[in-house]
Amino acid sequence: MPTIGISVGVACRPDALPAPPHYLHVMVDYPKIETPFRRAARRLVTPAARRFEPDSWSDALASCADAGDDDHALLAAALWTAREMRALEASLPEPFPGMSSTQAVMLGVAASNLEQLKAQQAVRDRQRSLETDDMVSFDYFSHLPYANVDGQELSQSDFGEAGIEALVSWLFDARSLEAPDARDVPGDQVIGVVGSALRYYSLRAVLKNQFDKALHLGARLETGEVDAWQPRDPALARLQHAWQARAETDVITAALEVRDEWPRLTPMERRARLPRRSVIAARATPRGSRLVVGRRECLSNRPPFAAIARRTLERSYLACFLDQDMPLAPGLTASLLADAWWVIGDAGRQLLKLPKKMPGFRTSSGWAAAVRRHELVGTLARVLGVREETADAIIAFLTFHVASGDAFGPVDPGARPGRSPRKGDRGLWAFPLVAVPQEEVLFIPITVFEIGAMLYRVEAWLERGGIDDDALEHRGDVFEADLRRRCAEVVRGNPAFRTARVAEREVERSTVFPHQVDLLFRLGDRVFVGEVKCFLTPADPHQWDRFYRQKLPDAARQARMRAEELGWRPDVVAEALGIDEAEAASMGVHPLVVLNIGAGFSLRVDGCRVVHSDFLLSYLRGPVMEAGAAVKAGKRVVTRVERLYENEREASDRFDAAMADPWPLRRFLDRLGWEETQYPKPSGGRFTIGSPARGNLTREEAGGYQAILAELGVGGSAD
Repeated sequence: MPTIGISVGVACRPDALPAPPHYLHVMVDYPKIETPFRRAARRLVTPAARRFEPDSWSDALASCADAGDDDHALLAAALWTAREMRALEASLPEPFPGMSSTQAVMLGVAASNLEQLKAQQAVRDRQRSLETDDMVSFDYFSHLPYANVDGQELSQSDFGEAGIEALVSWLFDARSLEAPDARDVPGDQVIGVVGSALRYYSLRAVLKNQFDKALHLGARLETGEVDAWQPRDPALARLQHAWQARAETDVITAALEVRDEWPRLTPMERRARLPRRSVIAARATPRGSRLVVGRRECLSNRPPFAAIARRTLERSYLACFLDQDMPLAPGLTASLLADAWWVIGDAGRQLLKLPKKMPGFRTSSGWAAAVRRHELVGTLARVLGVREETADAIIAFLTFHVASGDAFGPVDPGARPGRSPRKGDRGLWAFPLVAVPQEEVLFIPITVFEIGAMLYRVEAWLERGGIDDDALEHRGDVFEADLRRRCAEVVRGNPAFRTARVAEREVERSTVFPHQVDLLFRLGDRVFVGEVKCFLTPADPHQWDRFYRQKLPDAARQARMRAEELGWRPDVVAEALGIDEAEAASMGVHPLVVLNIGAGFSLRVDGCRVVHSDFLLSYLRGPVMEAGAAVKAGKRVVTRVERLYENEREASDRFDAAMADPWPLRRFLDRLGWEETQYPKPSGGRFTIGSPARGNLTREEAGGYQAILAELGVGGSAD
């Protein structure tokens, strides 16, 4: 993770490197690093903590008779991290001199918002610097790197993610301050505090995150003149980056659709697709800021991002959950929370437009987008057409409580025995309203509204609201049923298929057959047995570790077991698919792991292919798939297509190859480079972190788009 506002060298950009080869046939071997020492290390005090005890780590390693290179590397990483953390802490023993908890919290959000406003301007300048004839991918255009004042060159999303991680750490420390008689401090001194604290918390977040990768994912530290962190498996790191890039194209796809439709709609039709009103202005009054609610005029041919976000959700696997009542948040739905999210984002943007001076203690509330709770309650009630009690519940749900414990976010008061009270907690990315105890004011960190991932936060809302696999109707069961229905629908509508069919009901466990089969379909002379999983997107090294080491292998084991059993039971296959038993007996049976998320897509885990449900549906829908789009001046969309098969037999024969080397991943992998980002080492010197970096269109891609556009007599950009 990059840091903010520290003196660093310029990272090596991907266009300075040769194009990487494909990394689609990756073997996940993370179970191999799960040694007795690593298991013991997870129970020890982390080196990021002040109470870290190096002797306990050394003793734990000494007690492991068969300790290997990975174990010694982990101990070395722990000792290095502890040394740098202590040096960092010594450099700023008092981050918030003379401040109260409320002041430090307010100043943290203000600093975050100032950084975001500067980042937005830098991105606009960078985009304007592109030549009008440049052919660029939408993905690259939305992640254009720019240099900050210290020379670090990264994208807005990279800087923003680092800033929010730093803010979380900032708020954690701010909650413990006790200074009831805190004084006002001149603005220039406050600016000094902000600069020092940003550097401190940014670098602390970087150090902690890198050690978490070492502990959970086996990242290695190579010491030398410049210490260097590298992922244990660079090929898998590239693939993981491609999964993320592909997930973000869902927003781009929705944007293209909505942008194409929007000019053809009347203002009334446009307003029907959005909450009819929102916050259109803010006014400063002696008693605090007032939010002005007005009708969305929707006169511009450029669609608001809220319309794109709604389309993205409707296209996603989450669509079947959006309007479900939340068992642990009565009266709330994900759809209602999504509407509230955009209203709160509009409120934050309007508050930041109010005239302000540079931040001192008395003026930081403006930069922190401060709003009184009852003002926001009334605003949400008017805009969303709900009772104030419901609006208040929305705010409580979306509030990040500074004093609520080591894991931030609202506590689930209805937690069942055995259920984590923090389940679904994903910090500011899903719960962005910052509150402090005994205060009626809320602060809005605008960064999470500008770069946060929609699917990621809605997943967290559902988990927090009780729509999960602890509920009476499991989230996974709902997703499985919806996927079977959609698969059956697209197979019936595919003109290239003749004998293909999908079992529209699960194969239930019974005395006749002892296993439940989530998804069963026939394609040509093959039967595919899908173990369907509805996972949350991994969000940190610990979650990625569980995903690679436990979740994927467990799902693959279940898929293989069910496929092997069905291989001996053609009668069960025949009954489920409505075909002749002799025909079923002649078919090969192949296991699949089918996931709701793109993470894991294309991997082969213990002999079982991992498939993304969206791509599976696209493959079954028809032989032609969109492989990209080009746009001229934001007005004309030109799509590029790829034909995957001609008939059902080819679809069956090419199925595994298509899932192992899918074009949605291939195009991103082809564009990836590698960068070594430099950071100052608190004890002196520098260290680097190696990671994949997004690049622009390959020469072949750009040439293909130029040829298409030349035929049409236009030029533009591509996704």
